[in-house]
Amino acid sequence: MKIVLIGFMGSGKSSTGAALAEILGVPVIDTDSLALHKSGYPSIKDIFDKEGEAFFRSLEEEVARDLQGEEGIIATGGGVVVREATMRELAKDATVVFLDLPFSAIEKRLEGDTSRPLFRDVVAARRLYEGRLPLYERYASLVVSIGKPGACSLALECTPRDVALSILDGLKIRVK
Repeated sequence: MKIVLIGFMGSGKSSTGAALAEILGVPVIDTDSLALHKSGYPSIKDIFDKEGEAFFRSLEEEVARDLQGEEGIIATGGGVVVREATMRELAKDATVVFLDLPFSAIEKRLEGDTSRPLFRDVVAARRLYEGRLPLYERYASLVVSIGKPGACSLALECTPRDVALSILDGLKIRVK
């Protein structure tokens, strides 16, 4: 089993991935951590500041190729969808799940977070979010709406376990 989580930064991919992996008893793999390790830099912010976004996206693509044959839950970075080749690699033999969280909730979650280079300007981040939405929807096998009717009623109150259980329900996977 391989489940790839996609969504905008702050949508809960890492925390939901950890909860999902715990429920299913499978490993969780974080592509940002792997890309960071490959880079030799201490933070993603440093990669963006010193090498630029294109360099980081190349690292993501390398990581996606490296993950061929791996099983478990793969939590991606928010921009992984911008390169078709990266998504093609990640989607091989996988179910791609889009964690769809309204921008207003993401903005609240990331308030004061200075570690995300593409969230330094909220207006620019909103444009980025709106531009990526069609890509998330395009690549998703399953969309899990958070903070919308039929999901957790308040996005900030949804726990990672709640979202993980919604994913399992959407995939028709029963757990004990």
